[in-house]
Amino acid sequence: MADPDSPRDAQQERSDAHRQAKDLERVTDYAEEKELDTAKVSKAMSELQKAHQAEQEAQAAKERELAAVVISKDDVELLERELEITKLEAERLLREHKGNAVSAIRAFISV
Repeated sequence: MADPDSPRDAQQERSDAHRQAKDLERVTDYAEEKELDTAKVSKAMSELQKAHQAEQEAQAAKERELAAVVISKDDVELLERELEITKLEAERLLREHKGNAVSAIRAFISV
């Protein structure tokens, strides 16, 4: 039987301890790499919020522009009947094409 105090066993224990220390270091290095920089996260969230707000403002401006377009009731009824769409869809389609029924129908058909 081997003597527990032999130099070979002591060397093996040191080697095991060294390997375990390296493994532990790799684990903690990985964890440190995964930690988030709160300043970067805050900045990114702020930029996303600004982009979202700008997108909403652009959408609201487009809606105001479309609401200003004058459309004919007869054109709305024509689109409803011929394209088999709702009144709201017909109005939206006409407004997007500046009240031009022919252009609206062509756009609808080409989609």
